[in-house]
Amino acid sequence: MINRKQFVILILLLLIPWLNVLYSLYADNFPISDIIPTNKCVELAKIKYTGEKLFAKKTEPSIKIMENAIPKIEEDRKEKKSLIEEKKEESKLKTRKPLKKLLIVGDSLGEGLYLAYYKKIKKEKSCLKVKFFVKHSTTTRNWMRNERFLKELASKKYDTVLVVLGANEFAIDKASLYYNINKFLIKLKKVNPDIQIFWVVPPVPNKNLRKYVEECLGENYTIAIDDFLKEIPLSRDNIHPDIKRGGYTKLWHIVLNKLMEYREINCLK
Repeated sequence: MINRKQFVILILLLLIPWLNVLYSLYADNFPISDIIPTNKCVELAKIKYTGEKLFAKKTEPSIKIMENAIPKIEEDRKEKKSLIEEKKEESKLKTRKPLKKLLIVGDSLGEGLYLAYYKKIKKEKSCLKVKFFVKHSTTTRNWMRNERFLKELASKKYDTVLVVLGANEFAIDKASLYYNINKFLIKLKKVNPDIQIFWVVPPVPNKNLRKYVEECLGENYTIAIDDFLKEIPLSRDNIHPDIKRGGYTKLWHIVLNKLMEYREINCLK
């Protein structure tokens, strides 16, 4: 027969899962700023208002309104502006630094990239050296605490890190999701301030995952599989690329094309 104290403890243990469900339902229906858990308030305030701000540069709404109010310029001025932009792009391509070493951290999608790399990509891009830290069912929180990965990241041997995470934490409440993405990116930059970061976003039902990655890292450094569904065949779960139909090899080519916008991968030299 249990005593009163044991009875109270048992009731609390039974209530905890339901309280978590109620919190998630509440969190997903209110703005992030209204439902930040108390144990995260100080950290998020620091991220938002100090030097550890989001990586992506945002445009103020007032600036957008002003841009919409500007009259249309003459055709010759448009052409001139277009030529200047083209020259800037050409200059950017000429000054690209070589990408020699790539660090990949990820979950089961990262494992798929690992298999495709050693099956085909390694032969196609023999000059590119890749180090993998991938394991199925992992999240940003797992890799933030992984000493081997963090030590490798801090070694300064890599030009770029490719993040392939999110499939295992997209279902959490949006405050925690936003917090995890920010915290992970800040951790990467703190360990290696010079590293260039790209993020492959899986095609999960929760669109907040892509939204928060783009907000925190920048749209130019986000590779959303949703944008390439005509090119990448997916497996039955509609999240993972299909291995048998070369889904991961096609994802690799998309990733390399994105990386080559910023880095040179020339294996003919």
